Amino acid sequence: MANFFTCLTFFLLQHLYLFELAIAATVFIAFQLFTSRRQHGLPIWPVLRMLPSLIYGLKTNLYEWLTHVLIRKNGTFAFQGPWFTNLECVITSDPRNLELLLRANFSSFPKGKFFRYTLRDLLGDGIFNAENEGVNVRKV
Repeated sequence: MANFFTCLTFFLLQHLYLFELAIAATVFIAFQLFTSRRQHGLPIWPVLRMLPSLIYGLKTNLYEWLTHVLIRKNGTFAFQGPWFTNLECVITSDPRNLELLLRANFSSFPKGKFFRYTLRDLLGDGIFNAENEGVNVRKV
C-alpha cells in the first residue's frame, strides 16, 4: 500500500506543472472575460471574441438582449467577431451618432460596391445607398 502512495505522489509531483498551467490559464481567461465585459459590454473570448454572446442572444430574444447591451454601453458599442472572420461593426441607437453618420460627416463612412449591390433591391438608388457624390446631388 505504501508503494502505491509513493508512486501516486511521484506521478503527481512529476505532472504538477500541467495542473498549475491549467489553473493559471483558467484564472487568466476568467479575469479577462470579467474585465472585457465591463469595458466592451460583452465578454471577449480568446479566439471567438464576442461570438458566444451573440449565439446566446440568438437563443433568447435577440432584440431585448441587444437593447440591454446598448443600455449598459450608453447607446453604442463595437461588436467584434471571431479573429479569423474580420467581422467588426459598431451598433448604435444614439440619435447623435445617426445624425453624424447621415448628415454631418457622410463622406467619412464609405459603403463600397458590395454594400450597394447587396442592398440595391431594398434601398434602390436613394440617399441611403449612395456614395459621397450622389448624396450631395440628392440633398440639393
